[in-house]
Amino acid sequence: MVAPLLRYADCFNFASGFPRLSGRFRAFTAAILRGSAYQGDVSDFVANPMARLRSVRQQRDMVKSRAAYTGRDYDLVGTSYNPDTGQVSFSPKLTEAQRQAIRKSLMKPSPSDMQYFVKLERDWIPRIVNRYSNSPTRIVLTPVPRGVFRELNGFSAPYNVVFSGVALQKPVSSLPEQVFDFLEQPDYYFDAYHLNAKGRQRFTERLVAELIGRLGSADSHGSSGFTSKVTSAAMLR
Repeated sequence: MVAPLLRYADCFNFASGFPRLSGRFRAFTAAILRGSAYQGDVSDFVANPMARLRSVRQQRDMVKSRAAYTGRDYDLVGTSYNPDTGQVSFSPKLTEAQRQAIRKSLMKPSPSDMQYFVKLERDWIPRIVNRYSNSPTRIVLTPVPRGVFRELNGFSAPYNVVFSGVALQKPVSSLPEQVFDFLEQPDYYFDAYHLNAKGRQRFTERLVAELIGRLGSADSHGSSGFTSKVTSAAMLR
């Protein structure tokens, strides 16, 4: 999906983000030879055009449903996790499907995966920020809630880890790491890491308030006005 949108000058950087040599080769080829990125789509259409057209229509409906999605309406109140045994005690109100979703979210990534995630953040977030260094785009780094079980915050990558030794070309605003700590409660989650409908609503309200307060205050001393584009360049757990 990304390859046809890239400039040719982006090909090496894009391919370098893949951990395996085979993945780098495929990404580079797709970015250089734009037609190869559509090869699978064309083959599917030729093999069964009617099924492909139905799939396109279904995808359009799926996009609409995603736009209307407000979040899941259940929470983790009454559910607990024992990090020593890895056992979960579920609330009786949860269905088996809901319990399976929670169990899946409790699977920790391997140390190598964690190192790869941190490397991607350290490599790419400064590139994204510096990409807008000569534009009026505002860059805001914001954390997200880490999850309801503090023992599982292995995905966390604090700012000082990601930006250690990194020089940025553009001033960057950042929200305090503790700004969403109030959301790290069972009431606001449907699994170990993801906010439910109530949590999403509270997160959005707080984020908008923080951005308006910070960027509005900054613009009151400048000439660009608050209508300048606001970009959330990175969300770090």
